Amino acid sequence: MHLQTEITHEHDTESRVTVFKAELLKFAALDVSNEELLRDMIHKMINRIDVHDDGSIEISYNFQNPLKQGRSL
Repeated sequence: MHLQTEITHEHDTESRVTVFKAELLKFAALDVSNEELLRDMIHKMINRIDVHDDGSIEISYNFQNPLKQGRSL
């Protein structure tokens, strides 16, 4: 039973990594000479940007790193 749970978790992680990679490849293939298209893609990818009092910046994306979802690896 435990082994089956581990195998299922690995398949889920692999699926999330595949989706994450596809999203990154779409962004990487973007023609950056088209500023309007670039702006639209950035708006789709970034949820918000927080600038903290100490000057550090935190970017919240509209997608999550698939390796950080679920339990820790």
